[in-house]
Amino acid sequence: MNDIDKDGSTEPSVLLEKIAGEALEAQATDIHLEHTTGGISVKFRIDGRLVDMAHLKTPAASRLPTLIKYLAKLKTYMHRCPQDGEIDGAKFGFKGRVRVSVYPTVEGEKVALRIFNEDKRSFRLKSLNLPEDYLATLKRQLRQPEGLLLFTGPAGSGKTTTIYSSINYILKHGRTNIITIEDPVEARLEGVTQTAVDRAVGLDFPQALRCLLRQDPEVIAVGEIRDENTARITLRAAFTGHLGLSAIHAGSVVSVFVRLLEMQVEPFLLTSALRLVTAQRLLRKLCTGCGGEGCEECLQSGYKGRLPLVEYVVVDEDVRERVKNCSSEKSLLEFLKREKSFRPLGERAEYLIEAGKTDLAEVQRALGPGSVYAGLQTGKDMA
Repeated sequence: MNDIDKDGSTEPSVLLEKIAGEALEAQATDIHLEHTTGGISVKFRIDGRLVDMAHLKTPAASRLPTLIKYLAKLKTYMHRCPQDGEIDGAKFGFKGRVRVSVYPTVEGEKVALRIFNEDKRSFRLKSLNLPEDYLATLKRQLRQPEGLLLFTGPAGSGKTTTIYSSINYILKHGRTNIITIEDPVEARLEGVTQTAVDRAVGLDFPQALRCLLRQDPEVIAVGEIRDENTARITLRAAFTGHLGLSAIHAGSVVSVFVRLLEMQVEPFLLTSALRLVTAQRLLRKLCTGCGGEGCEECLQSGYKGRLPLVEYVVVDEDVRERVKNCSSEKSLLEFLKREKSFRPLGERAEYLIEAGKTDLAEVQRALGPGSVYAGLQTGKDMA
């Protein structure tokens, strides 16, 4: 890419198409364009990591932010305020869309493009490479008539993909009145009623939830539980005959219970409605072409592709009683470690390392070397 437009003769539209083409070929999820001294830096997010691709110092490159704003139907004359929009993926030769975020900086506007390539997204549970024990448990819970399934993990950990794949699984097993509330809608799911929250008109998660319950839904998917009202309405819906799926930001399975209790959710409602809690990360896989040494295929990173790292707990009677009497996050974790079905992230990471699928450096990057949840069974290797 460093040779693109080196003589300044390429039009901005052609340059943008070349950048997008490179990103699609590299299976990047995001493109970042940022003004720097003397030009525009181009970065791709590949397998969850930002990779420097080029530094363009041409007039055409400097006009890219304006062109992108025009294509996304944003205000091209506005440079001091953030703006968000979309571009049809057909512009770049794929089925899907590109979400655009423009943000002002002291150097100029920074543009982030999120690629939603529907040609590459199947949203099928069998395609996610989930651990066999977890996949069987998840499918069993998705066939239940009621209860809440919660997914947690940091941004970019695959929560939305798992939820969308779960919705498609539910559709295949007979339930058709499925309604989602999202911010924003990440992808269109055929056969599913999807709603995007719009705070400008007062449609936030709690308001949308109250209204959709009058639509007689069988399954409710809430993009994210962010506050006490959303938590309580979602849990009550799951307790009164609906199957619910949602995400919540927490560091681990244990942290989910603590977070909800901190939201002042009644322990009885929490434990009665919850059926399954999942924490997940995405780990980069060692490149099979070079064994992690670095090659042209993996852009010298040593990694190519990703695989899920998952811990989960089924909320049975023993877990319910322990959560109701939970004194601390640490005590709950120690209790879960004694459960045969619970394998913490560190233990599962150890298995993936021993199987040669990833390495210690990647596990430390994903979990954090100082995290209690990053510790392997031996403990000494993760210090």
